[in-house]
Amino acid sequence: MGNNLQESATDLPPEYGIIVVYSDRAFVHLHIGQFAEAIADISEALVRSRKLPDMNNLANILVHAGTIYEASGRYKEMKDAVVEACAIYEKLKLYKEATKAYHLIGFYHGIMGKLDLELEYLMKCVHYLEPAYEQAVKNGDLSSYTSFLATVYNNIGYVHAYKNDHVKASEFYQKSLEIRERINELHGIAQTLNNIGMIHARKGEFIQSLPLFERSLHLYLKTGLRKEASYSYINTARVFLETGESKKGLLYFRRALTIQREIGDIYGEATTLNNIAVFHSRFKREDIALKYFKRALSLYMGIGHKASVLKTMLNIAESYDLLCNWGKAYENYNGALELLEQMDNKPLQRKVLKAILDIAGKVDFIDKEIYRSKLEALGN
Repeated sequence: MGNNLQESATDLPPEYGIIVVYSDRAFVHLHIGQFAEAIADISEALVRSRKLPDMNNLANILVHAGTIYEASGRYKEMKDAVVEACAIYEKLKLYKEATKAYHLIGFYHGIMGKLDLELEYLMKCVHYLEPAYEQAVKNGDLSSYTSFLATVYNNIGYVHAYKNDHVKASEFYQKSLEIRERINELHGIAQTLNNIGMIHARKGEFIQSLPLFERSLHLYLKTGLRKEASYSYINTARVFLETGESKKGLLYFRRALTIQREIGDIYGEATTLNNIAVFHSRFKREDIALKYFKRALSLYMGIGHKASVLKTMLNIAESYDLLCNWGKAYENYNGALELLEQMDNKPLQRKVLKAILDIAGKVDFIDKEIYRSKLEALGN
């Protein structure tokens, strides 16, 4: 489970044991998709930890809380918990322990669209974890931080993939896979195989990606990780659609949705709906696509996932653009522009400004000068 107090709880006052039970039970609830129960238990563990003078214990429980909030889509609570944990670890000079807080802080920046900041925190993790791993290999005693380093490598690969640097992404995915195969971590192997499959899929290499997605799906189902299995269903579905097997692809999307709705995975449900919308848009069924895009947008906005809100707003704008509904297209492009100005993504800002100016040439309700001046301010 998540709590590293377990081994020595018998040597500590009874209250520590109670905290261990609440924290570990929270992770059990999390594993089977009972998010509300997981949050209730970790909240009780936090309340009790705050009454003790042991700050290290409080930081550990805050990180556990951050993990549970993240899985539940409660990103603000996640950030607040891990920032507090990070401050405690740094005050105590427990930098290796602080890496789990750094990791979640980085994740928060990622979902806010600040990928360079996410990478900064992930590389901070690597700085403290790699020496510990190298020493563990020499000693022949691979610790829990070995698995965590593999997770960090995997997530660094994911950020590079998002930035379309497939070479760097593959490098870090391979590092992750090597560790996970070394310690026979089945769910970790499944995750990295899925991500390597995504690299092939983005390059149009669908024949190479399909067996990776199918092996990933098999491992997730074997280990009972339904949430993760639902994402492998999504990726396998997309390959089927790309290779002309539309019925099979939509069937896999439905299987993903079934799991996500049963376990309350709002982000996952939104992602599946978004993928179904993209499928319909590809075949010029924009009216159907918009229904799915709007449902996805509502879910993303509900959990505050800004990066996905942005992407979906742009999809909606493009669909309305194709339908020649300039008012709705402008409304969504402008909403996306406001988010981009917060994220400081200049290349995408330029693209959106050009799309707005293109619409402005067809209607008379847009002040062209405002958007021209914004585009000029961005420079080349």
